Amino acid sequence: MMRLQKHFFDRVFVFGLLFCAPSILEAQTSNSSNGLYNKAIAASRDAVRAMMKSVKVPGVSVAVAMKGEIVWREGFGFADLDKKVSATTETKFGIGSITKSFTAVLFARLMEEGKVDLDTPVENYLPQFPHKNKNITARLIIGHLSGLNDEFNGTHYYETRYFSTGAALDEILRENKLRSPPRTRHEYTTSNYTIIAAIIEKVSGQDFSSALNQYVINPRGLKNTLLNDRRLNIEHCTSFYVQNEKGVVKAPDYDPSFKWAGAGLFSTASDVATYGTALLQSKFLRPNTRDEIFRALKTSSGEDTGYGLGWYIAEDAKGRRMYHHGGGGLGISSYLCLYPQEDFVLAILSNLTGAPVNDEVATKIVEAFLAVK
Repeated sequence: MMRLQKHFFDRVFVFGLLFCAPSILEAQTSNSSNGLYNKAIAASRDAVRAMMKSVKVPGVSVAVAMKGEIVWREGFGFADLDKKVSATTETKFGIGSITKSFTAVLFARLMEEGKVDLDTPVENYLPQFPHKNKNITARLIIGHLSGLNDEFNGTHYYETRYFSTGAALDEILRENKLRSPPRTRHEYTTSNYTIIAAIIEKVSGQDFSSALNQYVINPRGLKNTLLNDRRLNIEHCTSFYVQNEKGVVKAPDYDPSFKWAGAGLFSTASDVATYGTALLQSKFLRPNTRDEIFRALKTSSGEDTGYGLGWYIAEDAKGRRMYHHGGGGLGISSYLCLYPQEDFVLAILSNLTGAPVNDEVATKIVEAFLAVK
């Protein structure tokens, strides 16, 4: 009984620190623009704290880039509640489905080298692909227009087994059936990105992780971005949390190797913002390649899906064009948005399932920084 009481009061103490005196827990802030963004940073901090308090989010990390420069990065709360480890700018969070954009960019980089084509049928790369002569291509899978369901991801959400790409592919091809004719409807899937990973491995001659490092992570200097490989001891990695009737508790252990290409990366907010900034510049991808990624696809009936290649394409409430993607999972809520005209990037990562990082808090941060003249 005394041990239970101590655990309870420790947890109350932690949340008291988190919500009553957040300045104790904040990590380093970077503002290299001589105070230009001080007001925006202050308003954004308030928005982050309010969001965390409203739903008891253990930890958050945020990074903002303006005109190619990280102007604010900061950690809030805890990476680990029980050990009272603060979340900092170096804390690695799961980024969930933001990973899809990394996979799409990797595929695009291979396309620039002539190693792969977006519109070649999948069976030309993977002869075991069971849906031959349906003209299912990488473009349709990345853009969620393939017609394949996501049965494997749904039934293996709590998977604890490790899968190589090949082993995961075999099971995904058996379980994910063709639900509708290709291109007729937009149906979001995650495990089908493993098909893309298999194509990447086939044409590059290396495993998915190595190809991602060679073509995306290393060229952009993303030193804190890597696959969530549960076989490794990853430093500065957050713990993962969910909410239930008992409150905020550790999430169940799971192994995301079967969906690494769709939702399997760890990263820091700074790395994610740096990656987003690279996509807005012309030094990383060719202009026509960027056009391919950030052009919303259409169904066969001409309906705009609002989704390109690994990105949602939209306008915000003020009519400003934006590219964005969120991520979720066990102990994961993340959001990345790019404003191309304003050359603005926002990344928010958290360690709680369902944390509202892409709602009011994101809007307040966007408006605070875009108000700076």
